[in-house]
Amino acid sequence: MILGRNTETKSISAMWLVCGVVTCAGLVGLFVVLSYWLQPPVVAISNLKYLQQLRTAVSSQRIDYVRKVDGAVDILKDKGQLNEEEYKYFKRIIETALAGDWLAADKACIKWENAQSNRTRPPEDTLDSDSHGHGHSHAPKTPPGRPNTPPK
Repeated sequence: MILGRNTETKSISAMWLVCGVVTCAGLVGLFVVLSYWLQPPVVAISNLKYLQQLRTAVSSQRIDYVRKVDGAVDILKDKGQLNEEEYKYFKRIIETALAGDWLAADKACIKWENAQSNRTRPPEDTLDSDSHGHGHSHAPKTPPGRPNTPPK
C-alpha cells in the first residue's frame, strides 16, 4: 500500500510540473505576442522625416509646427504614401499634442523613434538604388576620353 501511494504522489507531482511548464510557456508566448502588437508601427524610410518633424514640433511645444505636420500627414495619406497604421499613430500623437499633453506626446514620439531601430521596412517603390529623389548622378566625374581609374 505504501508503494501505491508513492507512485500516486509521483504521478500527481509530474502532472503539476507539466501544468507549470505549460503555463509558463503560455505566459511567455502571450508576452511575445502582446509586445509585438503593442510596438509602434514601422515607418517607411521616406516618412521618417515627418516623425522627426513631429518630434521637433512636440519637444518645442509649437502648436503651429504640430499643425504643419498634421497637414503634411493628411496629404501623405491622400497620396497613398502613408499606410493606415502609420497614419493612425501620427494622428494619435498629434491629437495628444494639440490637447496640450506635451509630455505624453513627447514620450510617444521618443518611443516611436526608438522602435524604428532594427526593424524591417517595406521596400521603397518610389526610389531605386541609383536615384534618390533628385536629378543628378553620384557617379565619379572623369574628363572625356580618360578612363575612370582610382587615384594612387
